[in-house]
Amino acid sequence: MGTNFYIRGHRNDADDMDPETHIGRRSAAGMYCWDCNMTLCKDGTSRVHLGRSAWHECCPSCGQKPQDESLKQSSAGRELGFNRTVPKAKTGVAGCASFSWAMKPKDFHPPESSQCPHCNASWLDPDKWIEDEYGHLYSLDEFNQMLEECPIQYRESIGLFFVKAGRESNSRQLSARELITVNQPTDPTTPARPKFLGLQPIIRGDPIPLYTDPLTQSTFAVYEGQTVDEAMVEHRRLWNAKEKLPDEKR
Repeated sequence: MGTNFYIRGHRNDADDMDPETHIGRRSAAGMYCWDCNMTLCKDGTSRVHLGRSAWHECCPSCGQKPQDESLKQSSAGRELGFNRTVPKAKTGVAGCASFSWAMKPKDFHPPESSQCPHCNASWLDPDKWIEDEYGHLYSLDEFNQMLEECPIQYRESIGLFFVKAGRESNSRQLSARELITVNQPTDPTTPARPKFLGLQPIIRGDPIPLYTDPLTQSTFAVYEGQTVDEAMVEHRRLWNAKEKLPDEKR
């Protein structure tokens, strides 16, 4: 469950979401103690979106138990379209959202023109220059208010291309075509870098963030405590055991 946010006029530009116009993605992130500023996920904030993570029944710091929230009140309900209240920071133990930044938080700004980049029609409400994937418009103040419900914020994906959830939702495994890395350095002496593919749907919980390895053209996930390079090295070690990569590629 998640919602993407864009500079207005760019939500339907392409399948790959350009960080020049894609601000980031909000996702429901489970129970959070707003008084202690900590998730109830036993594996920490970096793994709240992994379906296999375990959760505390109450805040491990203060002992408060989760409040009863209906879909009209919860962060999960907001992603499903039931919660239409004004987003705000909460108190006690209640649901929260995360925000994965594609742009640097302080770098996005109003577009130079108050016209649609596709049809050149003048916009109504030019102060509302932020748009979500459903076409709802936000001013900067309204966007910042939305972020009050996102105490968990990820910056590891800044500058990377996300993949729209719709391209992933019909299959548990990305297609071979989608595994082929693009936009890699053209200089053959420059090592190709892993590419952020987006979030892979799973049976329980929110999608898992995935990268693709430019050598094996296969996907891998980065878990808590790992860098992308460390995760890729471990992925290649397991791949080598299964597929027998040439020695020089190990």
